[in-house]
Amino acid sequence: MYSLRGINVHVKPSSTEVRNITVKFNNPEHDREYTYGAVMLTDGTVDDLLNHDDVRKHYRSAELKAAMVWLLRNQQAFGVGRVFEVGVETYCREVLAALK
Repeated sequence: MYSLRGINVHVKPSSTEVRNITVKFNNPEHDREYTYGAVMLTDGTVDDLLNHDDVRKHYRSAELKAAMVWLLRNQQAFGVGRVFEVGVETYCREVLAALK
């Protein structure tokens, strides 16, 4: 999240799509499965962000690519919105812990 904090997603509206995600809960008594539509960034969005001049001014290409690979991989479980929620919360906790 630190690497993605200033990525300026607002520079260009991000392309998204809804994909069905199936989450499986393994329970000794009763396994469950839940399918829902999760919002995902499209692959084209990543290319747009990586090639934008404002982004290149502030980030090293290798670091940004690694952060985007992480983001795309993790969005597969719960969608990009949830990844950002958890990431921002974690980032804030780290900042607050550093202030103590």
